[in-house]
Amino acid sequence: MLFDHDRPDWPLLGAQSGIWYAESLDPTGASWSITDRVDIHGPVDAAVMTAAHHRVERDCEALRLRFAVTAAGPVQYVDPDASSPLHLVDVGAESDPEAAADAWMAADMAAPVDRLGSGLCTTALIRLAPEHFVLYRRVHHLMVDGWSLAQLHRRTAATYTALVTGEEPPAPPPPLRILGDGEAAYLASNRLERDRRHWLERLADRPEPTRLAGRHDQRGGTVIRRRAHLGVARTERMRTAAERLGVGWSEFAVGVAAAYVGRMSGSSDVLLGLPVTGRMSRAERDVPGMTTNAMPLRVRMPAGTSLADLLTGVGAELRAGLLHSRYPAAMLGRDLGRTGQGRPFWGAVVNVMGSTAPLHFAGHPAMVRTLSLPDVDDVSLVFFQLPDGDTELLLDADSVAHPPAALDAHLRRFLLFLDAATSAQPGTAVDDLPLVDAEERERLLGWGRGPTRDIPPVGVHQLVERWAERTPDAPALDDDGTPVSFGELDRRANRLARHLVDRGVGPGQVVAFALPRSATLVTAALAVLKSGAAFLSLDPAYPLARLSFMVADAEPSLLLLSGETAALGDHLPVPRLLLDDPELTGRLAALDPRPLSDRERTLPTSPWQPAYLIYTSGSTGTPKGVVVRHRGVVNLTAAMVDRLGSGPGTRTLQFASASFDAFVGEMTQSVLNGGTLVLAPADRLTPGPELVRLIRERGVNDLVLAPSVLDVLSPQDLPPDTTVSIVGEASAPTVVERFAPVCRLINGYGPTEATISTAMSGRLTPDRAAAPPIGTPLRNVRVYLLDARRRLVPTGTVGELHIGGAGVSLGYRGNRALTEERFLPDPFTDDGEARMYRSGDLARWTADGELVFVGRDDDQVKIRGFRIELGEVEAALVRQPGVVRAAATVRDDGTGGRHLVGYVVPAPGSTVEAARIRAGLAEALPAHLVPGIVVPVEDLPRNASGKLDRAALPDPFAASTSRPGATGVGPAGRTDAEEVLAALFAELLGVPTVGADENFFDLGGHSLSATRLLGRARSLLDVRLSVRDLFRHPTVSALAARIGPPSVAASGPAVAVPLRRTGSRPPLFCLPLPDGRSWPWLRLVAQLPAEVPGYGLQGGVTGSTGFEELVDAYVARIREVRPEGPYHLLGYGTGGYLAYQVAVALQAAGDRVGLLALLESYPPDETHPAPPPTDREALLGVLDLYGVPRPGSVTPDAATVAGLLRERGGGLTGVDEPTVRDQADALARLGHLAHEFTPGRFVGDPLVLATRADGSGHPPVGPDWGKYVTGRVREHVLDVDGHDPLAPGSVTALAAALVAALDTGDDATGPAPAGAGAEAPPDTVATERPQEETGTRETHR
Repeated sequence: MLFDHDRPDWPLLGAQSGIWYAESLDPTGASWSITDRVDIHGPVDAAVMTAAHHRVERDCEALRLRFAVTAAGPVQYVDPDASSPLHLVDVGAESDPEAAADAWMAADMAAPVDRLGSGLCTTALIRLAPEHFVLYRRVHHLMVDGWSLAQLHRRTAATYTALVTGEEPPAPPPPLRILGDGEAAYLASNRLERDRRHWLERLADRPEPTRLAGRHDQRGGTVIRRRAHLGVARTERMRTAAERLGVGWSEFAVGVAAAYVGRMSGSSDVLLGLPVTGRMSRAERDVPGMTTNAMPLRVRMPAGTSLADLLTGVGAELRAGLLHSRYPAAMLGRDLGRTGQGRPFWGAVVNVMGSTAPLHFAGHPAMVRTLSLPDVDDVSLVFFQLPDGDTELLLDADSVAHPPAALDAHLRRFLLFLDAATSAQPGTAVDDLPLVDAEERERLLGWGRGPTRDIPPVGVHQLVERWAERTPDAPALDDDGTPVSFGELDRRANRLARHLVDRGVGPGQVVAFALPRSATLVTAALAVLKSGAAFLSLDPAYPLARLSFMVADAEPSLLLLSGETAALGDHLPVPRLLLDDPELTGRLAALDPRPLSDRERTLPTSPWQPAYLIYTSGSTGTPKGVVVRHRGVVNLTAAMVDRLGSGPGTRTLQFASASFDAFVGEMTQSVLNGGTLVLAPADRLTPGPELVRLIRERGVNDLVLAPSVLDVLSPQDLPPDTTVSIVGEASAPTVVERFAPVCRLINGYGPTEATISTAMSGRLTPDRAAAPPIGTPLRNVRVYLLDARRRLVPTGTVGELHIGGAGVSLGYRGNRALTEERFLPDPFTDDGEARMYRSGDLARWTADGELVFVGRDDDQVKIRGFRIELGEVEAALVRQPGVVRAAATVRDDGTGGRHLVGYVVPAPGSTVEAARIRAGLAEALPAHLVPGIVVPVEDLPRNASGKLDRAALPDPFAASTSRPGATGVGPAGRTDAEEVLAALFAELLGVPTVGADENFFDLGGHSLSATRLLGRARSLLDVRLSVRDLFRHPTVSALAARIGPPSVAASGPAVAVPLRRTGSRPPLFCLPLPDGRSWPWLRLVAQLPAEVPGYGLQGGVTGSTGFEELVDAYVARIREVRPEGPYHLLGYGTGGYLAYQVAVALQAAGDRVGLLALLESYPPDETHPAPPPTDREALLGVLDLYGVPRPGSVTPDAATVAGLLRERGGGLTGVDEPTVRDQADALARLGHLAHEFTPGRFVGDPLVLATRADGSGHPPVGPDWGKYVTGRVREHVLDVDGHDPLAPGSVTALAAALVAALDTGDDATGPAPAGAGAEAPPDTVATERPQEETGTRETHR
């Protein structure tokens, strides 16, 4: 039995434990009470009501519950003498009695409540008028649930009535132990397993929670509420509709709410939460107490589902679920692996409450109104039935996920939806029920219309001609430091254009060019446009196979090359022209430099003609060529003036590949608008120091970058007020947080098919970082967010972006079917010829009329700004030798990085090597389409319909014991450089461990993560490495060798090395290991919660340094990092002595110590510490330090040891004799220092961590710290190898023990009295025995 009836106290029930845990995370107290007001319309006798209150309190044990914390956890007991007053409050004389009553109740609800105190309830009788009273009751949720609170109202009314009329008051309810007995019986019964099986079958595929705020919403605000009385008439219409549809009223209400959530979230598989009482017997239902549970409600509503079918299904789900509703939600969460996520495994919550039974106090009617706000993860819809036939709708939501205006809109929209469902016929499709009324429709269309402006009837090239006339001497280009004026640029382009026309080039043709980043590139583009043809820009860095496809598909009439790219002409079967050929240069010089006229061209030109082709990734495995018109680019150029103020003085860096439309976009912000386009060789554009120097040297003040590129830079790298447009992919919040304060950061969006840019934000601010908007449509652009039936979706709802207006391109070259599929008639304009592009991108409107990008609706993704069709990658994978099937997807590595991952199924009898697959792909695909990780699999997972189930593909970042290269030097033998590099490799690539010989790039590294790696290595190790170094030395071992031999950490200055700088909690300070180093603690810190920073103390060990001097030095370094406590300290071996004495020193200075953890560290006695090493032992210790075998019987000297270390290689490649001698001296000195340790008095409960090095089941026998400690000595035995507690398996157990201790140590308030330190881990077995002075000892086995 759960309740031992002879005990003075009992453990909490399961539901109470949930409240206790939740309140522990947010202990403000006020939100963990439930509160109602009962409006009584009639006179009330205050004395009789007081007597009724005390009688109800005496009868109901739940109202006299008290709570305490014991070594076994929280407990509860009934206080027989507990009593709380009935507060009598008279606000009848106030000018606004209702407002005064509200203020009194609000103040009580806002007051903090101590769950261990006696003030867990407040009951008041508030007089507003002679015949209007409010009975106010607030009770802590640990004591009662909503069901019980309603019981208390009925019991109070009945008792008051009986006392007034002289009748016998109702008998007391059954005792509280009934609830404990019922729970104990259930947990011990077979029914528990039956219920568990039911839910696991219903949720076997682990469906996603359905949230109105979306999957990646922000949360954490206060809960806000909106109320609406549905009215008696509407409530009755709901009852009639329910009867017509063959369901109960509650089923109808829940079903309509589920349908609304599904429609608004775009989900056809809705997973909601439904609160239930958790009481299965009549006896339990009569006992006031806290037993509330919640059950998941899964509602499937595929396209076309009728209202009748939906509600029938909901009714069946409800009836089946209620039969199994006692199964604790917390247990189900663990069963589903959904614990530790900070939110429940359902999203929106729906409930039907209240009672149609009237409530009277001595014949006077009363009405209950709930005041308390629930703990809401997303949104809660509650139908509260009232005795007068009305229904009150309560809509509660997290105010961050749903700001007040958004919640108001949800209420209006839900009532529209509810009314439509109430009047609908049974066969009406749920998809046809309206979500947008006429007013919102006009608002959405208005938001989607960019400003209407005239578009100049000119071609792109004519924009440059205008600037050449207006400002001929102004710089149009900065060609690697050489300025090219508008006049000169126009003359060059005119001459080349005339030559092209002479060769027969003109409108209707395509001219390709493959040119380096230079003025010639821009000249060629303008010249082609002046001839009337469209250009196709080929990036010379692309694989030849890709270039060959583009040329074959576009059928250019001419290919423009330079000497640098001339070799391509041998492989591309197109007539070619070498632009830097001396003969051509001379011929061009003789041509007319003035602009061409249509009389000179083969055909007249028009703004409606094609300007260029851009090939984007294709879902069928074949790239598709988008044909973009002059008119769209001219419109965009004017829009850049509107949004960015582009014009003379703007200096835009030409960063994008010339094969991407951003190349043209950069021109619209600069040279087409009178500004300057800054060109530089590709090797100066690698994100990092070289790019920063380029920006500063060349005065760049306008950048167009992918967020992942910007993330590599430092905000301090950019000149003040630089305009940075982030495009191409969704931005990580950290990018906005870091750069918005220091530069003009703009978020842009636009597909190639809609001419580069569709919408832009205003200047971003850090408070918009979580979901930075892509802003509003540009001039002459229209944007619609539509559902699957091409209807406008409501504000806040995710819809597919459709784009109309001036930017819509001509479609896909040579692919009419795909063009017709993606370019559709625009039904929202009167222009019968207008088309809109269906982008496949998902977005939503904010309440302020801004667009927020959400993701993709197909297999197209973007990584580092590159658009990728997974189908194209998969097609290329299947073409590799030995591969029969393949899949591709994008995976997050857990550190914020996104990686393209390929999965291949080998042909029977074949084996595939990831390196060979990637090499083969690199010959056919651009680098951004080559998966960084290739994973061989036996077969590809399929869902029930036979389609590829991408979500079920194996996680490439999960731990693997058979990764190639995961060998070499083990963790125990790493140098500091190897330690740091291995940690950085693992962190940046999202893998649990990295072997010494694993290749950074084979593990999924790319240029951007490489830059991050080098920057982090520079800050941690104070070394300068280049990207070239990493390419040449891509393994931990080789890169560490490039850095050079290790220094002797112990003999350097006393420092606190940053193992992890960031985190909101107090840091863990790790004292040096017995070898004097701290970097190996990285392995431990990596496994602690991300909120816990970590620092390692090392250095300060010289021949003259004493033990206490070293302690003082470390205390000083600790205070530099954190001036005030609590301080958490960890030491291993003799490092434990330092940790102990540092703790004593901090306490002596009045500082707080939260956690003192001593790993394999025992106080001095005749056996501890070990004797200081001899010279020979110290030299051998240097070999042990780096995991190098000892040389047998040979007596070592420094030269021998240095030679053995160099043979090991890696970071030890350059070790010399002086370094070996210094390290040996440091080891010897550390041994001597340990013998200077005399323990002080520590006030608190140190955690002593031991290992079972001998494999036994018993703690090792060692001296006891108890005689030095005022408090408890808590021993925790780790069942791991004691020889290296930082080895991969061991460090996990160590981290787990520390996490439990840190969770309580954070709350330390000062030097603790005896026995008042941090609580032991929950499964500690305490065995107390007398100690010298006041210490006790407990052991965790």
